[in-house]
Order: sequence, then structure tokens, then C-alpha cells
Amino acid sequence: MSPSSRPLVSVVIPTLNAGKRFGRLLERLKSQQVPGTIEIIVVDSGSRDDTPNIASAAGAQVLAIPRRQFNHGRARNYAIQLSKGEFVALTVQDALPTDEYWLARLLAPLLEHAEVAGSYGLQVASPDAGLLARARSALWCEARQTHVVKSLDTPEQFSKLLPNQRWELIEFDNVTSCIRRGVWEEIPFPERKYGEDMAWAKEVLLRGYSIAFVPTAQVWHSHERGWLYELRRAYVDGGARVELVNWPSAGFILSDLLLALRRMLFFFTTKRFNSMVRPEEICNFLQAEIDRYEKLASIKFFDRYVEALKFAWALTNKALPMLPEGKFPEGTWIHLFRFALIAVIGEELGATAATLRHSSGRNFVWRFLDAILGRGV
Repeated sequence: MSPSSRPLVSVVIPTLNAGKRFGRLLERLKSQQVPGTIEIIVVDSGSRDDTPNIASAAGAQVLAIPRRQFNHGRARNYAIQLSKGEFVALTVQDALPTDEYWLARLLAPLLEHAEVAGSYGLQVASPDAGLLARARSALWCEARQTHVVKSLDTPEQFSKLLPNQRWELIEFDNVTSCIRRGVWEEIPFPERKYGEDMAWAKEVLLRGYSIAFVPTAQVWHSHERGWLYELRRAYVDGGARVELVNWPSAGFILSDLLLALRRMLFFFTTKRFNSMVRPEEICNFLQAEIDRYEKLASIKFFDRYVEALKFAWALTNKALPMLPEGKFPEGTWIHLFRFALIAVIGEELGATAATLRHSSGRNFVWRFLDAILGRGV
């Protein structure tokens, strides 16, 4: 293929039953303002709706793989291998670039600096998303407003960083990202059920490349899924933290696990929290819980429970300006609290399971939990 006929960028999208709204993403991609042509590659893992036809009608190339063979890293590698662009952008079926310059912003650091292996942007909740999704998004975006290029002076520098610094360094997001084909040919995405993007970023940084974060390259992407999905997601996230950056686990023992399950069950079954709508009542409850359980922080579960309470407080503060009447609709605030509890405790369960995975301390309880929650999302 001659350089003049080669697409500047290929956009890769894994799909499964994307629905009719998928057409909006394809049209938005075709309207992107970049100094070259755009190729769209859809890798579909057995959709039973009209997704492949919608993609084909929009001019996308559709690749089909069996659903049972889907793997986040493997599927993307397959599509990239068959794509032709000098650069490859990655997104997902239910994301939507917020404007026609999303791709140009992702491409800019790659076009300007040869050492940049990939760039990634920011997920934001759509304006019509639910309260939890918008509060989560506001909290997430608050700390991610500065354009930065991340690199390591030497590979040895990575091991000298604190775990949270390592995690921040390898942050990368295939919901809104772009990579250099030449680097991908050297370092393809690892075949992981979760976290293939951050595992890839870690490897390219260790090989001496840079990663650019472009907060203005935004896509609308948010969900409010069921509690089991959120628990599974938190669980695999905790495992990924241990595997990728040696994240320190509290090391839950069986008694901590039972305390966690009892506490989560209590907040999911007790109805009286549905009526908590006034901010002062909610803050008083959170403060009383923090005061009570900080005294028990030597018990590993209660240390994480206090962390969940503080996370719930942060979500509450972000949600308050979004409430037109100055109070939560009935049954809404407890939804935020349950999410905070699931996110923190689920992550610790995953971290503990990953820490025990290759040790003699991993009994049948943890193996069972791994089987239920560790199947990826």
C-alpha cells in the first residue's frame, strides 16, 4: 500500500449487541476532523442484533469472532493486525466522542513526539446520566485535568515508586485512546480478561516509551449497572492492582470476609436508609459511622469500611450541587452509598484473592469467590 492511500488512523471497536444507538458513534467517528483518512474496524463477538449490519452500512469493516473466544487484549490485537492505519484509536460501542476533535486531540502528541507510544483521554458522564454516574464522573475528573506526558528515566525507577504512584503512572484507557502502530507491532496488548490497556502501558513505559494523557479528548461513557456487575468489576480491579503494581492488600482472613458480607447484606436489605434524603442527616450518619469504626481500624475489614464511608462522603458532596431541590430523591442516596461500599470492599476482596492465588493460604472459600467474581467484565 502506498503512503498516500494508507489511512492515517484506524479506529477499533469491539462489539456485542451494541443496539441502534451504535450508529451515533459511527457517524461521530466519520465526522472527526483529522489531517488524513479514517478507517473503522469493528470486531464483533457474536451479536444477535443488527450491530454488524449497522457497522457495514456505515462503511466499517466488520470482523467476526466466536463469543467464547473473546478476550479484551486478544480481540483488539486481532483487529489491529488487520487494520491499515499508521495509528490506531480504540474505543467501545457505547462511548461517544463529545465533539469532532476527539481524535485530533488524541493524535496530537503522537504526531508531535516520536517517543510517545500512546495517548488516552477522559471518560465523562453524559448529561442525561443518572445521579450516581454523574457524581462518580465529577469525582474522577476533578483530579484529572492536566495534560501530562508520562515516562521513566530507567526501568529500575518503576520499582522505587510507591504502589499508588505506579498505578497512576500506568493509567491508560482503551475507552478513549490512540496508539502508534510501530510500537504495537513490538508490544501488542497482553491477552488479559481485564486491564489490558494498563498492562500495555506498563510494558511500553518499561521499554523507554512515553504515554500522553489528554484530558480534552473526551467521550461520554457511563453506566449504572447492577450490584453484582459492580462487585465483579471492583474485584478484578483489585486483582489487577496486585498483579501490575504490587498493590498492598489488607489480607482479609475468613472473619473479615464474613464481616464484609454481613455488612453489605445489611445495607442492601435494610429499607430505612431509603428515606435518608436531607444532606445534614446523611452527613451525620456518615460521621457517626466513621467515628465508631475508626476505633476498630485494627480489624482489617473495618479499616476498609471506614475508607468506603469516606468515599461515600466524597460522592455525596459531588452529588449535592446536582440536586435541584437541595435534597436527594427518596432511595437515591443509599444507591451512592452501596456503590461506595461495593467499590472499596470488592477491590480489597480481589486484592486479597490475587495475593493468595499462589500461596498455601488460599482455601476453598477464596477459590469459590474467585470462580464467582473473577471471570472478568
